[in-house]
Amino acid sequence: MFIFAPIQRDLECLQKAINDVFGQTASSKEGYPVTEAPFANVEHLEDGQLQITLPLPGMSQQEIEISLEQGKILVRGNRKTDHPENSKVLRSERDFGTYFRMIELPYRIDPNSIKATLNHGILYIQASQAEEDKPRKIVVS
Repeated sequence: MFIFAPIQRDLECLQKAINDVFGQTASSKEGYPVTEAPFANVEHLEDGQLQITLPLPGMSQQEIEISLEQGKILVRGNRKTDHPENSKVLRSERDFGTYFRMIELPYRIDPNSIKATLNHGILYIQASQAEEDKPRKIVVS
């Protein structure tokens, strides 16, 4: 086990360097804030709506920013730690810190149709497909 200690330290340094570049951390070792982006589900509903669902437990609407840029939905936020300032954290497995999630859309959406709701820690983003991207039947003459 001790033979791999130098390699482990090198891998941890590499992980930190990668995290610094990409703004994400895979663990909360040594007190680094975890800033993993939330997982997302993208669905096409029966009523023709596109729905994106992201779990954001413990967050409020004021801590979430959503935008549409170049055919992608961007979700940004900041999960605040709930540790008291005067405490010594012995173990922290809950994510905290800033995050950024870019979700590529399967088709263009109508920007005026986008609605977002936060319900019991789940963010729901719904939008209609842009008229110009909806399938059309072409009559052969």
